[in-house]
Parts: sequence; C-alpha cells; structure tokens
Amino acid sequence: MLFHLLITDTIQHRYGPQSPAAYTAIALADAHLAQVLRAIDDAGIGEQTTVFVTSDHGFAKPSKLVNPNVISAKPA
Repeated sequence: MLFHLLITDTIQHRYGPQSPAAYTAIALADAHLAQVLRAIDDAGIGEQTTVFVTSDHGFAKPSKLVNPNVISAKPA
C-alpha cells in the first residue's frame, strides 16, 4: 500500500518551512500515520508488516517567492 501525504509538501511550498502552517500540516500527517500504524496493530499484522516513511526533498526557507501565473491570470 502506498500512503502519500501531500499536505506537508503543499503547505511548506506555500507558506515556507518552519511556519505555523507547516507545523500544523506536519502534525496532521503525523496523526494520519498514527492511524495507519494503529490499523496495522488492530489487524494483527504488525509482525509481517514493514513501514517505510520517506520524503521527496527537504526545505530551505524561501527569501523570495515567484508566482509567474499571477501575471497571466490578471484580466487584460
């Protein structure tokens, strides 16, 4: 099973890492992962289950945001 938590990536791209929104998104992802781990335990399959938690990249706090679609989205 693949369980992809998009919220952390999306929020950190939008609001930056170490922002209040980012910490909230990480807490939500943590809660969702806890639910999955509880479900594994409740199903009695913990001994034959391996869980990998990965990330696609890290984050550095942006000093400037560029939104190129803003220009093209404005009415002429």
